[in-house]
Amino acid sequence: MNLYKITFIIFSSVLTFSSCGTNDSSDYFWDEISVSGKFRPVSFVFSSTEIGTCYNYGQYNLEKVLKSQIQNIDGKAVNGMMLFPSVTDPLYNPLSEELKFLYDENGNQTFKSFPSFVNDMNFFAFDSVSWYQSIENNLSKTPIISLGQKSALKDDQQTIYIKGIYNKKTSSSHSIALYLFRKSKGANQKTPAGTTVYKIHKNVIYSAVTESYGKILSSKNKSEEFHAKFQFDLNNVPSSQISYLVIIYKLNDGKPVEVINSITF
Repeated sequence: MNLYKITFIIFSSVLTFSSCGTNDSSDYFWDEISVSGKFRPVSFVFSSTEIGTCYNYGQYNLEKVLKSQIQNIDGKAVNGMMLFPSVTDPLYNPLSEELKFLYDENGNQTFKSFPSFVNDMNFFAFDSVSWYQSIENNLSKTPIISLGQKSALKDDQQTIYIKGIYNKKTSSSHSIALYLFRKSKGANQKTPAGTTVYKIHKNVIYSAVTESYGKILSSKNKSEEFHAKFQFDLNNVPSSQISYLVIIYKLNDGKPVEVINSITF
């Protein structure tokens, strides 16, 4: 769900922006953006501040991954996020609910496991051990698209540039999604004992600049590039509190089924 007023431009390396005289219209500008040849898994934890089991098993498990406390997992290479999809949750946002519906076709009546773990768009419900294994397996993948970024902030307007280089021909449907997340967000959390404590939650996704499942990208041959520019207002949220997650999704019937690559900054 797009909650921001946005200017969004995607173009191939042989095109230029319609606005003349800006440095981002030049090949030199985009050549200066370096890309990483590494694949970075995307791991979601669907959690709830209203359910006691999430106190010990939700963010706790994500932080173990991100702090490299799980054997054979380099936490710095994983893009891990918390999502709160229940409409009564103080940390609720429509984007988290929409992503939840990828695994819950009938709504809240069938999505009963909180927390639930997702990696590479594969759903593991409460099985954190299989989730760990999936992340470990992902770390050895070679990305189909290598990603790089550059950003600029002027007053309350954020501009983000994303560059992708195709490492092999890609004809399958795929998209680019840009999400905003809070580095930390405080809220009351229910405990297993039924009490409530104030807890700082990390990496909380709260909005999307694109549509929830991203903006469709064109098919490309090996070594070709895509360039994307996003401009949007931060709505007076301090920039120091916000980070960004970009995901390149593989799509099936318009829905994400796999992560082609990702980047956070």
